[in-house]
Amino acid sequence: MRSVVAGLTVWGLSVLLYAASDGSGLVQACSADYQSFCQDVKPGGGRVVACLRKHLAELTNSCRDTLRDIGPAGGDAPAVSTLIPAAPGSTLRDVSYGADPAQKIDVYIPDHPDHAAIVFMAHGGGWEFGDKAARTVVEPKAAYWRARQVIFVSANYRMLPQAAPLDQAADLARAVAYVQAHAQAWGGDPARVVLMGHSAGAHLVSLITVDPGIVSAAGVQPWLGTVSLDSAALDVPTLMQARHLPLYDRAFGKDPAAWATASPYQQLKTRPVPMLLICSTERATSCDSAEHMAAKIAQLGGKVTVKPLARSHMQINADVGADNEETTAIGDFLHTLGVG
Repeated sequence: MRSVVAGLTVWGLSVLLYAASDGSGLVQACSADYQSFCQDVKPGGGRVVACLRKHLAELTNSCRDTLRDIGPAGGDAPAVSTLIPAAPGSTLRDVSYGADPAQKIDVYIPDHPDHAAIVFMAHGGGWEFGDKAARTVVEPKAAYWRARQVIFVSANYRMLPQAAPLDQAADLARAVAYVQAHAQAWGGDPARVVLMGHSAGAHLVSLITVDPGIVSAAGVQPWLGTVSLDSAALDVPTLMQARHLPLYDRAFGKDPAAWATASPYQQLKTRPVPMLLICSTERATSCDSAEHMAAKIAQLGGKVTVKPLARSHMQINADVGADNEETTAIGDFLHTLGVG
């Protein structure tokens, strides 16, 4: 089958996609994606279109947009808006955004979503462990944003030693693209996304924010802003050249070139989306790293706020959503982005 399908002309592809309501437009937009993901799919009954939709987060922008526009395409190819049905006030658990078992998200939907903003959370854990469903990752965050009619998404990603930090950042970028592609099905607005991460997760969302290559490879669309919760790894080369914990060696290795590639500070070359950098004054390097990063963002004309807090590294994450300084700081930042 592969040898036959690999040689299909655009005309042949149009036959396979006959169930689409706008077949010519779909062929033009999705021919390369079809060759990449669905060559072995048996034609007929809308199966090729359904296959493409299963790879929604990996498709080119033009193909994804066309699939979103054409609606249902045949008996077994649901519209994008109904791929993952979700009732207001429900929670979608273990939604896959990739093939690996670790590539999953949980989606907490408010009671009355209406073009709702979306807070996307990446957990910490030293790039080695952690879970999207951990109490300190989810609560009281999910309850806080649900009460404000904001969708809260908590993401897992592959861990060391299976995946290095750059691969983990790519995982999270794919998850963001998946969320944007499905946002309307949940009552959300794909353009009103805010990224947030704690510790290692803060490093990863910061890297996504400043590295356009990671974003474009995943198909991420523009988002509103990024919140970093107490990362000491914003400038990886400086961190690695000073006295540091062994966990950083396991994450970043010994190659200075690799340090720079995985470092938000070194990859920051153009003005990023607005950023809020919350740091713990109880840690030796966290606030210095945040101020160093903020100075470069400001030089590039970006909007950035550093919020030092006399709270522990763990408290800065676990208490978000409660009545405290970090929740107020995040709320104020989101308000500047139009998220109330």
